[in-house]
This record gives sequence, C-alpha cells and structure tokens, in this order.
Amino acid sequence: MSYPIPSKMWQRVSILTLLLLLPTVGIAVFRQSKTSL
Repeated sequence: MSYPIPSKMWQRVSILTLLLLLPTVGIAVFRQSKTSL
C-alpha cells in the first residue's frame, strides 16, 4: 500500500458504497418505523 490511490478511484468506491448502503439503511428504518407503529 505504498503507491498512492487516485482520487477518482476513491470517488467511485464511495459512490458504490453509498448506493449499496442506502437501500439497506432505508429498509432498516422502514422496518423500525413499522414495528414502532
């Protein structure tokens, strides 16, 4: 890990992780709100 990672790669990785995390978080919040009601 001595070589520097380009910022473009980090942007793509962060966007991919966000896209993957958003649905799971939404489902979790939806389930919690459903159970609380």
